Amino acid sequence: MNLNPIQRDLLRLYGNRTRGAGEAGVAVPTGASEGTGTSEESPAPRADDVVLSDRAAVLGRAMASVRSSPDLREQLVSAIKARIDAGEYEIPAEALVARLLDAEG
Repeated sequence: MNLNPIQRDLLRLYGNRTRGAGEAGVAVPTGASEGTGTSEESPAPRADDVVLSDRAAVLGRAMASVRSSPDLREQLVSAIKARIDAGEYEIPAEALVARLLDAEG
């Protein structure tokens, strides 16, 4: 099975944890099992926690930055549009053909 680094980290961190006592968040103490008949009360269920690694936090900040940036470089696009409208934007046919052939091969 091929795992990416994040999947490997998650498996390493959480792979050995199991649900105990038939409830999520309640662990069975070592040497005890469900239905042993002990008179001790089971511990109160803990609230779920999410802990992100430093790597996940950095990736999250990077993704937020990418999502907040514009898709187009507005100044460059408007400058080229102005040159096209003014009839000043020309592409030599040889350069266009060369780029098309490079893209094909």
